[in-house]
Amino acid sequence: MWWGNSIGAEALYWQDMGSGRSASRKRKVIAFELDERLDAGAAIELRLGLLEVLERQQNVALSADKVEQVSTQAVQVIVAAARSFASAGLGFTLKTPSPVLGRAFADLGLADELAGWAAP
Repeated sequence: MWWGNSIGAEALYWQDMGSGRSASRKRKVIAFELDERLDAGAAIELRLGLLEVLERQQNVALSADKVEQVSTQAVQVIVAAARSFASAGLGFTLKTPSPVLGRAFADLGLADELAGWAAP
């Protein structure tokens, strides 16, 4: 099942990766595909989407391989979300962060935090 919010072209999409019900009662993983531009407007939409997933008590995986432009606000949203998910005992994964996103985290002194969430 796909949902989407658009900002300009296609800012982010999220996909319900769970099967609904399972014998082990594992939490669903909601996957967000981040667009090339993570500007201030995209950061607002990302925040709202992540808050919805957090309220539903589901794990999240952000796919960040396409990110070519990132604002400090977007980095702040990602950091705050990761900490909020961890505090709630939920999973937070950042899949294949682009070099641009990696540099933004490094420039802000957050490279170690990024490494803690990154998945190939």
